[in-house]
Order: sequence, then structure tokens, then C-alpha cells
Amino acid sequence: MTATKIIVRFVVLALTMMSAACNGPTHPPSDISVAMGPEISQPLVRVHLVGVQDGADLIKFRTKGLVDDWFKAGNQLRATKERYQVVKEMILDKGKQPAMVLAADDPIWAKWKEHGAKWLVVLANLPALNADGEDDTRIYPLPLDSKRWSDPITISITISPAGVPMHVVPTPKPAKD
Repeated sequence: MTATKIIVRFVVLALTMMSAACNGPTHPPSDISVAMGPEISQPLVRVHLVGVQDGADLIKFRTKGLVDDWFKAGNQLRATKERYQVVKEMILDKGKQPAMVLAADDPIWAKWKEHGAKWLVVLANLPALNADGEDDTRIYPLPLDSKRWSDPITISITISPAGVPMHVVPTPKPAKD
């Protein structure tokens, strides 16, 4: 193989890798407000915001029993996500800090983009009402595609015993061009 072919292959590979790294969210929502609903009886609720890619990565978060396993010590999926620094933990304290805000300029957004996150999965460490995978209300996948959101908005999430309801929801998935 000639030196020219090697250089061309290297440039193509480098451009491909740079393109893949830039496929994250192009416009994050302004702020994400996470609050503990007044009907929560627990004094503390752990909430994790996790940057997740499409496909198999997202499917892992729809597995039956995931939320219970996720918050257990030694969970492999959580450990992997933490190693890539794509997990943002919020600890809501009924007496001291029942609400928190993830600002649009928080450094975690850059990590999510760097790792190609297309979804922000919200997990709440609550007792299970129905932990059957897709019906588990303690987990909510939030799309990060900028086409799914109007310009700067604040997303409000109120954690309740029923799970993770959204107060601002994304628009329907855009039609394929």
C-alpha cells in the first residue's frame, strides 16, 4: 500500500470518528427542573439523569427490573455509564432541597454530546408500582433531538409516587424527509 493510500484512509477514518462524536444533541433544552412532589413520603429521593445512545443502548433501559437493579451497589450498567461520566445524580431532600435544576450550561451536556447521547433517561429511586419494563413509571426516556423541542424552554419533572411525569413534553417525532 502506498503512502498516499495510507494517508487517505487515515483522513477518512479521522473524519468518520469526528462525525460520530458530533452526533449528540445539537441544542439541549435550556434547563431541566426536577422536583419532589408533595405526596412523596420518603425523606430522600435519588434521581439519575443518564445520557443514552439510540438502539441497543436505549433498549437496555427498557429492561424489566432495571430501576431496582440500577440503584443497587455494584450495578454493571450504572458503573459503565459512570465511568463514561454520563450520569448526573440529584438527591432531592424533602426537608432541605426538594427541587434541583440542571442548567443548560452544565458540563454534563458536553459529556452527553461527546458520547453521542440521543436520549436523556430519567430514573427515580422510588418503590415500584409496576416494574414491568416499558410500564415502569420510575423511568422516563427524554429525546435530545433538537428538532423535537421548541426553542429555549424549561423542562419540569415532578417526581411523585406514581413515577416521573413530565410537565413539558417534546413534540412528536419529526416525519422522515
